[in-house]
Amino acid sequence: KPKAPSKPKKETKYDKLFKDKKTETARSSFITLHKVDNKLYFELPRKLLNRQMLLGGTIASTTDPSNVTVGARNFNPILFYFDIQDSAVVMKTPNNVLFQEKAASSTLGEALALNYRDAIWLGFNILAYNNDSTAVVFEVTSLLGKPTNLLPVMPTHSGNYTLKATPKPELSFIRGIKSFDTNLTVYDDFTYAVSTLLMSMPIGGERPTTVGVNYSMTLLPQNMMRSRIMDSRVGVDFSVRLGIPQEGTKSRQIYYSHRWNLIPKDKKAYAKGRLSEPVAPIRFYLDDAFPETWKQPIRKGILRWNKAFERIGFRHALEVVDFPQKQAGFDPDNIRYSCIRYIPNGSSAEPMSDVRFNPNTGEIMNASMFIYSNVETLLHRWRFVETAAVDPSVRSNRLSAEKFAEGLSMLVTREAGRMLGLLENPGASSTYPTDSLRNARFTSTMGLAPSVMDDVHYNYVAQPSDRGVALAPTALGMYDHFTIDWNYRYFDPDRVSIDEEKKTLEAFVDGKVKNPRLRFYAGR
Repeated sequence: KPKAPSKPKKETKYDKLFKDKKTETARSSFITLHKVDNKLYFELPRKLLNRQMLLGGTIASTTDPSNVTVGARNFNPILFYFDIQDSAVVMKTPNNVLFQEKAASSTLGEALALNYRDAIWLGFNILAYNNDSTAVVFEVTSLLGKPTNLLPVMPTHSGNYTLKATPKPELSFIRGIKSFDTNLTVYDDFTYAVSTLLMSMPIGGERPTTVGVNYSMTLLPQNMMRSRIMDSRVGVDFSVRLGIPQEGTKSRQIYYSHRWNLIPKDKKAYAKGRLSEPVAPIRFYLDDAFPETWKQPIRKGILRWNKAFERIGFRHALEVVDFPQKQAGFDPDNIRYSCIRYIPNGSSAEPMSDVRFNPNTGEIMNASMFIYSNVETLLHRWRFVETAAVDPSVRSNRLSAEKFAEGLSMLVTREAGRMLGLLENPGASSTYPTDSLRNARFTSTMGLAPSVMDDVHYNYVAQPSDRGVALAPTALGMYDHFTIDWNYRYFDPDRVSIDEEKKTLEAFVDGKVKNPRLRFYAGR
């Protein structure tokens, strides 16, 4: 008996959404992206609802480097999670104002829930569910495909000038999409009409400026690192939340530091004072676009910090590896990988970094450095102005290969300090008397400042009669070792409470800051 013809499969909303359209899709176990006619759609797995994520953006290219710096980010990353309300997907910003050292009682918990609700930031209409209903599809062009005031891309100032950037949505395009296991990237070209103003007076007319923007969205880990409570006497970057103890006690602000989550592989050896490699070292990937002669000074500048980590029990805490040629899944735009990038540029010169951290805990999740092609011009200018009176070898139109490598290495070391969470310490050099900086023995053992985080380029006080005096910094200072010790000394959370850790570190700082060279001198 012949089989009855099967009924044609009913076309679903999901099928119709992309039918007969030129669609570019980036699929992963995270969020699948669909680009259709310069519109962007998310296919969000329902299992990721209520999972916290971080949204950030970075300038990737520009037509006007005099005002827009490649590598800059002009808005703070947004902490959020997706939820479904009625027929919409909403982005909610968790109210992480509160920092609770201990679980609140049921009564206090109810009061906090009423007074610190999560805010709805944005909403998107649900267009379809996928064919097995495990994911929801909605359009996000308004957020990640067009210029928006919610995610300000353009800087508002350039030196003493004010910049006014008027977006041109009709001249803005989605260039590409990528999705990985725990994050995604959207590449846009945004066009603006830019005006320059001085004291509210326009200078020249509007000029078209196009910038390439990389938006990244990252899934935060569920197993979170324990926060380290800050000490204002230590120069480490930090976040702040409101501490709510128990009923009847006063609330207070809680500051916690930004740091990588370094855990020793061999905790027993570490506890006995022996060196241990970390479970997950801080690994930086070196761009293969760098000139070959630059690579070794850059490596040296990064790895110089390993000496500070060895003093607190970590061997090979930092690693520098080349961009992998054959590693499946490697992509420098994947936020899982911290990279040292080469940026051809005609204006910016001093290296800069982009550090992404978990605002719930302060854990640094990614830190990338951008080194510009004309950094040699900057180093030559500094070296000539500050040391040409005592060093005839720099009285030329460029630095020797040796002196360039020396300067580049120390610039990288200073920027790497920021990537480890350290703040600038502009007053550190004030603790060195001028006559000591003219002494060969002192400068050879103590350097030019107690910290590389003081922006001391070269020894500009040296005189022609100062034989053998050091003219350039070549190592970390005593303050740098002290700060790494405070921020990265490991305390086993199963054995030491957060309160015990805080008291131990406070006592450590109490003893150290008696030495003026171990103090943090904050700038403006």
